[in-house]
Amino acid sequence: MQKQVIKRTLKGFRKHTGKPVMYLTGNVGIFELSGYSKDLEILYKIGIGTKTGQGFGMVEVL
Repeated sequence: MQKQVIKRTLKGFRKHTGKPVMYLTGNVGIFELSGYSKDLEILYKIGIGTKTGQGFGMVEVL
């Protein structure tokens, strides 16, 4: 796994904190996951982690 820092700017964040950007720390890498096929399918579709609705936590099957 490798650490990756992402800069985001959100109107609500700027208004609340007065800061121009938000720094989010994430990880990028390859890992192996095993389990029940239905559970793995759900994880693939919704993502893993937080902020999945904003595009974070996406996984790719290799």
